[in-house]
Amino acid sequence: MVEHYVIFSVRVERGETLFLRFCDERGYFALEDVEYEVNLSSLIVRNESLACLANPEVFATATVVDGGLSIRWLGDEVIKLSSDYLRALAVEQKAEATCALGNERLLEISRSLPDWLSRDRESVLRRLVERVLADCPSLDGLDADICKAVGELCDEEQLVLLLPLCNDLADLIYDNEVGNWAETLRKFSGHEWRPKLKNAVLERTGRQEESPACPAADEQALRVD
Repeated sequence: MVEHYVIFSVRVERGETLFLRFCDERGYFALEDVEYEVNLSSLIVRNESLACLANPEVFATATVVDGGLSIRWLGDEVIKLSSDYLRALAVEQKAEATCALGNERLLEISRSLPDWLSRDRESVLRRLVERVLADCPSLDGLDADICKAVGELCDEEQLVLLLPLCNDLADLIYDNEVGNWAETLRKFSGHEWRPKLKNAVLERTGRQEESPACPAADEQALRVD
């Protein structure tokens, strides 16, 4: 028995683009939070038989039919595209978009790299530690003072300081423009960099947390003379 993808719902938000949700493996319920976007503009241009779909009013008639195995449009004539074809096209377009985005990010990084490399990370770390100790000599509220000191650095200094302290960077690269990386690291990766910077501050005072949050490699990277 041949298995087919079954469409649960379809919506049209902008011309020539469908947003599809597919059923789970039992064919009864839509997969949670999974929506496939498929743009049909190139397909419409290449196929004369689909020309009427260039009309927004016709394209908006997209309806799930054949028990979820097709999408149908009502124009001068009935047009159908299969669920398997639409899902394959959506997956292909997603892969192409991801690849293009990755290339775009690499170009952004290459343009920003000279400025990043011009920053002395050890100097940035030393200044941050000195600022934290000046503002918080008693070490009370240390976490808050570290966050404040990081936020007072320029974006390039924040990146040079924080990037080596964070492990999970895939989402950062694909979900954020390079210009937003510093803010994203500050807001969403504090659980990674905050304990390591705290240890750097404590080391400067001759103290150390009972359970160091950073491994030996990180401690070496954060050593402040």
